[in-house]
Amino acid sequence: MYQRRRRTVAVAALLLIGGPLYAVTHRSSEPAPAVESSFPAVGKILAAVPLPLAAGSTNLPFTGAMPLQITPAAPSAGTSGAPTGAPSTAPSALGATPTSAPSANPSANPTPVPEQTFVLPGVTPLAKPADPTAVPRLDPQLAAAWSQAKAAAAAQGVTLTLASGSRSWAKQAELHARAVARHGGEANGSQWVLPPQYSMHVRGQALDIAAGASWLEKNGSQWGLCRRYVNEPWHFERVTTPGGTCPVYQANAAG
Repeated sequence: MYQRRRRTVAVAALLLIGGPLYAVTHRSSEPAPAVESSFPAVGKILAAVPLPLAAGSTNLPFTGAMPLQITPAAPSAGTSGAPTGAPSTAPSALGATPTSAPSANPSANPTPVPEQTFVLPGVTPLAKPADPTAVPRLDPQLAAAWSQAKAAAAAQGVTLTLASGSRSWAKQAELHARAVARHGGEANGSQWVLPPQYSMHVRGQALDIAAGASWLEKNGSQWGLCRRYVNEPWHFERVTTPGGTCPVYQANAAG
């Protein structure tokens, strides 16, 4: 009789410990086994025992009792609530750009290049004007040649479009600084964009063609318009008399 009572107590103790553990480890697949049939009193005790939950769980089914509604504890002050090792910031659900902006493109706002560093042999540099933002007038002879070439091209069904003509000193300096940043130094950058004191755009004596450059290369000499550089098929200047012969291309603007 005494030993039977000890076994009963031992079984009840095991159920008190094992029941909650079983309920926790099997909460996602199946409910805990019913215990009322063999030990009605123990089953009632187990139904009233609060069970531990994994982080984030709010509802735990339990056979023979109403579901337990448990609210997870809020994180203590000074903590983010994220597990150890988790990043302090996380992207949004849609993958939005993080709040910290990437570093700016170095060529977007380049450091201005000293204007007298580059020297173009055989060309006298211009003096910086009092108003570097003023756009100079396009050379009248160049403007007339462009108008005549554009009309002739249109008669043949070809559209000539101008991308750029004369430029201000300030605009040319900006473009030159970007070219220097993009091409890795003033020597390389000046092969694409000359500094303002040497630029034919600042002098009002150059055209950059957006459309129809190939037609103008073949026919432009009728009005004295010639392509100037190997690396810039869009750049034209009036460097010969109308109907004359265009000079051989230079490799680039820097010579």
